Amino acid sequence: MKPLALLLVIATILLACNKPKPRHNPISKVQIYTGPCFGDCPVQTVSIDSTLAVNYWGDRNTKYHGFFTATIPQALWDSVNFKLEQIHYKNLKAFYPETYTDGPDYYVLIEHGCVKTYIDASVSGLPDNVYHVFTSILNTYKSVKLTPVKDSIKFDTFKRQRVIDVKSIRFPPKP
Repeated sequence: MKPLALLLVIATILLACNKPKPRHNPISKVQIYTGPCFGDCPVQTVSIDSTLAVNYWGDRNTKYHGFFTATIPQALWDSVNFKLEQIHYKNLKAFYPETYTDGPDYYVLIEHGCVKTYIDASVSGLPDNVYHVFTSILNTYKSVKLTPVKDSIKFDTFKRQRVIDVKSIRFPPKP
């Protein structure tokens, strides 16, 4: 009887070891808005959250126009989290100024825990690795079947777009 019990214990341990543990993802939401440029830059927003929901809004120079929704697989959400961890998302700057004049701006929101991190970046000012991660997140909507939504979708990144206070602009007096 002892060899049979020992065999069952060993088999149970081996079977338990083969189960992959679910990944703990510290990020609960990522939103990226791309703004216009002087050319044909797309104006769009992609939002992905821990419920695996994808919300998309396309305006100009995009394949889809309007509001759409979809669901992504858990593995894709894990991949988004992993990529953001690889670029140390908690240490990213809040502002990346442009290094040349024509290019889209990215307005990014990353929610982790109770913290909302907003990033205002010109594409030309982003480090290459950060640019590639943001672009891959933007393109997640291309890997799922989008469903049109009749109502609009609220995106938090719209709240954070840079606004110039015209009262703060000063011109030199006339000579």
